Amino acid sequence: MDLAQHRHMPPVSTLMTPFPYFVGPDDPVARVLELMREHDIRHVPVKKDDRVIGLISQSDLRWLTDPNRGAIDPASVRVRDVPVPPPYAVELSAPLGPVLLEMARLRVSSAIVLRSGRLAGIVTETDVCRALGQVLERRFPPGGGGDAA
Repeated sequence: MDLAQHRHMPPVSTLMTPFPYFVGPDDPVARVLELMREHDIRHVPVKKDDRVIGLISQSDLRWLTDPNRGAIDPASVRVRDVPVPPPYAVELSAPLGPVLLEMARLRVSSAIVLRSGRLAGIVTETDVCRALGQVLERRFPPGGGGDAA
C-alpha cells in the first residue's frame, strides 16, 4: 500500500503483513529457525491458544551460536525457554504514526497487530523502510534534479 495516497493518518493495518506465521510455546526453536529460513522473515509471534504471548526475533536467537555456550541443538530447546520481552502490540485500527514513533521510542523492530485481542498481522522495520522508500521515491523521483547536500 502506498502511504502517499492517504490524505489522513492511515491505520497500522496499512503496512502490516497479515496472517503471519507463528509458533506455540512448546514448539522447538528449530521450528522458529525453519520458518525464518523458509519464508525469509526475522520475527515469529508466539501464540498460546488465541493469545499472543511473545515474539521471537532473529536477534533473540543469537545465543544459540555463542561459542562460549558450546553446541546447542535447536530441536532440544523449546520456544518457552527463549528469554524474550513481551511484544509491543497494537490494535488493527491504531494510527500508524504514533505506532511507529512508539516502536522507535521502545527500540523494537516490530509490532504485533491484533484484531479484538487476536493475532491479525505484524509490522516490521522492513515494512516501514519499504513504505518510506516508496513515499520518498514518489516525492523525489530519480533524476528529478534534487537538492545537493
